[in-house]
Amino acid sequence: MPPPRNRDALVEAIKDQGLLKNLDPHHLHKLAAFGLESSFESEHIIFQERDVAGYFYLLTSGSV
Repeated sequence: MPPPRNRDALVEAIKDQGLLKNLDPHHLHKLAAFGLESSFESEHIIFQERDVAGYFYLLTSGSV
């Protein structure tokens, strides 16, 4: 797993994602304060249909 990014680097990684693209930079930084970068192996199950949500996932690469 890559080393964790600092908040500014996390903001850079997420700022152009569709859902967050027009979010004010102040709010992006607030959101990034709660962010945690994770990597998963191919075919790893992160969650299944009808699971209770415990996290909000934003993919910056790969697919579901």
